[in-house]
Amino acid sequence: MAKVTTVEQAMEIAADQTLIASCANTFSVGGLLVDDAGNVLHAMPNQVIKDGYTSDPTAHGERQLTDWYYANSKNLPEPSQITVVTSLDPCCMCTGAILTAGFKVLTAAYDTYSGINYDTKSDFPSLTPGMAKRAETRFGYPEVVDGVCYNRLAKGPENNVPAFTAKTIQGRTVALCENIFQATLASVRQQINNDLPFDQLGDILSLTSTDPIRVALSSKYAQALQYRSQAPFTPDEGLVPYLKAMMQYDITLGGKGQAVALLDHHGNLLLCKSGSESMSSIRTAFMEVTRTYAGLRRQLQMDGIKDTRKYLPHPKYCTFVFALGPMLDDEPRVRPDIGPLSQTQSFMELGAYGSTMEGALDTVNNPSPYQYVRSRMNADTLAAFCTKMPPLYSSEIKVNPIQVTNQGLIEGIG
Repeated sequence: MAKVTTVEQAMEIAADQTLIASCANTFSVGGLLVDDAGNVLHAMPNQVIKDGYTSDPTAHGERQLTDWYYANSKNLPEPSQITVVTSLDPCCMCTGAILTAGFKVLTAAYDTYSGINYDTKSDFPSLTPGMAKRAETRFGYPEVVDGVCYNRLAKGPENNVPAFTAKTIQGRTVALCENIFQATLASVRQQINNDLPFDQLGDILSLTSTDPIRVALSSKYAQALQYRSQAPFTPDEGLVPYLKAMMQYDITLGGKGQAVALLDHHGNLLLCKSGSESMSSIRTAFMEVTRTYAGLRRQLQMDGIKDTRKYLPHPKYCTFVFALGPMLDDEPRVRPDIGPLSQTQSFMELGAYGSTMEGALDTVNNPSPYQYVRSRMNADTLAAFCTKMPPLYSSEIKVNPIQVTNQGLIEGIG
């Protein structure tokens, strides 16, 4: 097990991971987990893109490190004794994952478009006051000193890793972390959105049941294509049994009864999943759905199935239907499915939705791609919350969860 004694040494490892990511033609971001004694537990690069295809839109370094921790936690210290050292300010998804897990954070470079402190003030403008208070005690931005334009004073806690004997980082390290990310950003986002236009999409039900696309889809979800909404982009009461079955399953796996269905542009049910929170508290239902869908599309394309994008469209043409809506306020609650953990998970899911889209939505053809059935907070409060998210989410993607309009579906979920 490697050991680091300064924050600069740790940041250099994170910077090395950005190089690995850059060579793989994915977002050039990387990070590592360090315990309070300075032991490097694990390091990972971003892995959103693999072999030229979107493999997992949630595979940011910090999210992957969090899942790695849960998979190996029996032999590791508590999260409060571990710091995520990352090359770039965490996005909303990764911030939610970090707060859910309970890690500390040290960040090299700011990200003024999608980072949680996009204003570079370390004031967490996108979080609720309760979440921001927790983040302020965990997220550190070390001092940068070497006499050039990257200099900055330290913000946040300076003693996240007690074993560190020096707590400043060099401008060249920050410059590498910032500029290598910027250099790859446009090309990677273009790759993620390299899909067919809406008018070239087909209906998956026109394929035979033995078509490789349908066979692969059914292998991920046995009930795939057994439901189709009466109108595109308008889920109705026919979706109730599929959502309710997964809501119950979610409870058996340690969740709070969440389930997420994915409908295509015709209203066909592609996937419906619960979370896997007994394995990891960040493996929520939405995370499972979006990761499964991306992995399915990648595998089919790698297998040479040329019509994959025609019949399994980009997620921006689909509708994600959450059984339970987001919960993102600090009001006292008495229901067991609402609390600090639900808050940070909901925030993570909003961010993960943004990572799944990674670009402007097609609201002309698909006006409401993010819908929920049971409301858990006031709709106006939710809409106002989304406008405070970093520019990627609030200005470009314009994340806007809305409640489904079908009363039978609402009443069926209860």
